[in-house]
Amino acid sequence: MPDVKRLAPGVDGVYIRNARFKTSRVSVYFYLPLRKETLSRNALLPYLLASGCKAYPDFGSLQSKLDSLYGAALSGVADKAADSQVLRITLSALDDGYALDGESVSAACAELLRQLIFTPAAEKGAFDAAVFQREKRLFIERIEGEINEKRIYAKNRCLSEMCAGEPFGLPRLGTKEDAEALTAADAYAAWEEVLDTAYVRVSVVSASEPDAIFAAFADAFSARPRREAHLAENVVGNAPETVRQVTDRLDVAQGKLVMGFRTGEAGPLSGLVPLMIFTDVFGGGPYSRLFANVREKLSLCYYCAARVNYNKGILTVESGVESQNAKKAEDEILRQLDIMRAGEFTDEELAASKLAKGDMARSIPDTPAETEVWYASQVFDPRPLSPAQTAAAIQAVTREQVIEAARKIRLDTVYTLLPKEEAAHDA
Repeated sequence: MPDVKRLAPGVDGVYIRNARFKTSRVSVYFYLPLRKETLSRNALLPYLLASGCKAYPDFGSLQSKLDSLYGAALSGVADKAADSQVLRITLSALDDGYALDGESVSAACAELLRQLIFTPAAEKGAFDAAVFQREKRLFIERIEGEINEKRIYAKNRCLSEMCAGEPFGLPRLGTKEDAEALTAADAYAAWEEVLDTAYVRVSVVSASEPDAIFAAFADAFSARPRREAHLAENVVGNAPETVRQVTDRLDVAQGKLVMGFRTGEAGPLSGLVPLMIFTDVFGGGPYSRLFANVREKLSLCYYCAARVNYNKGILTVESGVESQNAKKAEDEILRQLDIMRAGEFTDEELAASKLAKGDMARSIPDTPAETEVWYASQVFDPRPLSPAQTAAAIQAVTREQVIEAARKIRLDTVYTLLPKEEAAHDA
């Protein structure tokens, strides 16, 4: 289980000890409320900060520094978790125990991360113009990439309709229009605001003690005019009396069907393991009912899978369909849900799901990245489950608990993306 230590107001250090790895992974997470007016300017920040700093202002000098740290790897990413915007900067490097002559790689990595975050390539209230324009262009390309990847686009459109009026309905990176309007001064203002107002977690996965890393960030954040900060409160919605039906027509070769459900329960994973197993039996692996029936037996779609967001109490079923099969696939997905509610799934299906999900949980400690992400996904839970505890909880799930979880599911929104040329034909 992680050891959590307060480093500064609103800043926690999280140490996940694992002696199996030859590498250490350090990530600094910034959590802020999801707000439309600050979404894009905040989301650009981790990409800007991971591109250089005053000491290493260009790709060549930064890469040379990373190479000197035994080939350390650096990345930045923006995402959302429930109703919080999440900005993350990660540095992975050789663990101290494997360095030459007792070298403290962790201390050097902590110092590099500190410089990237606290002394970026900026001056006079604005980021370096050339760096900003380059990262802004790449950021807009990321937004366009999610629009062009229609599987992602369809799911995002379903969630935006389903969660209209909720923070979670906002796009992960904001909009292209908001990104295009950003200036180097906007990004600098966002940087200062994030450093001083976000709830921060400095996560370390390592065999070595994190003292040097935590000390570096404790000093850096304590020097800022910070006050206490907390995670944003999550809004959990209810399914409407009438199901939302939304259809878009675009230049696509293959249609997409995304069905958004409210699960009737939301919160930490520790209380929702039966919902995990229901989701897997319903639409998880190749043993699931959606794969075996909607895809394989009836050939109504190219893929069909269910995913659940525990903190939001949202389950989505995503499928790729031909236009003439969209309604048939929708009806069959709902029929399979009724089968789950009636408890008409087999013991073999339940056993296959519990075996697969148990194996998944037990494999999490095999990599530093999976280990870190596992605990980061439970940031809202004051008592997160370890992978081993999760595997044990999975094995204890009963048929009755799965049926109970299924009976709480309510359809909220059906989103269909169909080829544009069929609109004229349908008319």
